Amino acid sequence: MNNDPTVPLGSKHAGGQTKYVLELTKNLLFQGHEVEVLTIGHRGQPMREEFAPGAVVTRFFRNDGESYDYDISQSELCDIADRIIAHVTAREQPVDLILCCYWVSGDASVRLKAELGCPMAVTFCQLASFKRKGEVAPELAGRFQSEQDLGHAADAVIATNAAERTTLAQDYGIAPEKIHLIPRGIDLTVFHP
Repeated sequence: MNNDPTVPLGSKHAGGQTKYVLELTKNLLFQGHEVEVLTIGHRGQPMREEFAPGAVVTRFFRNDGESYDYDISQSELCDIADRIIAHVTAREQPVDLILCCYWVSGDASVRLKAELGCPMAVTFCQLASFKRKGEVAPELAGRFQSEQDLGHAADAVIATNAAERTTLAQDYGIAPEKIHLIPRGIDLTVFHP
């Protein structure tokens, strides 16, 4: 819910996960799939936008009209999750897979999985367990619990490196057979000195 593939890379809310969602979408389109990215919108953006043939981004906005920021509350996330679930369940197209990128998408993803009966995979941008080792922040305990619950509810958990895979199994208690190592890569035709 925090990765809008139309946001310019390098802006405040566009980093590695945004590029990941964009590239994944391109690859799914190439294989003949249709893709709908569900995300939290920023002021001035349209609710729904086709960003490639067969791919749309649907944005859900905060009730106060403010742009998404990392200060979003759990109750706001639940409200947005309710609206996402209503949107997806009203669609006529079947959903083959829910891919949850980042812990803030967890509530909506887990509830959609239960509602639709389809598989769900999750990948994390950076685990709270790693962040807790470098900083003291009270919200990290709640985030850790959300990540743990999300990992247990998912059918598959994508780790991007061996340390993450180990942490997901040891610190989060996720069954090792659910964890799939898919290292992040770099396209040297796009990123170069």
